[in-house]
Amino acid sequence: MMNSVTKSKEAFNIYYFLLIGFIISFTGCKKSPTSLPPPPPPPPTITSFEVRSQTINSISFNSTKTLRGINNNPIIQLSFSDKVDKNSVSSAISYNNKSQSSSNVAFNVSYQ
Repeated sequence: MMNSVTKSKEAFNIYYFLLIGFIISFTGCKKSPTSLPPPPPPPPTITSFEVRSQTINSISFNSTKTLRGINNNPIIQLSFSDKVDKNSVSSAISYNNKSQSSSNVAFNVSYQ
């Protein structure tokens, strides 16, 4: 008789542990009530902004070349690698007269 009681206790213990295991595994697999926010978009790619070409009265120049004999109303053309903000060009560019104490030179801006 002890043998059958022991077997029935063992069966109950196995059943009990399996039931506890199923309950734990099912309660651990529930969905969370809030969803995670989507990841932020990647930052915009940084492009280099460069002066592609520059001319004065159709004569090409760079920072190492000195041009002499320029008239009083030269046409200065600059080409850039990307679009420019037309609202900020006038304030972003300045010309200085080196022969007159680096005083500012007035200029007009036009676009092609």
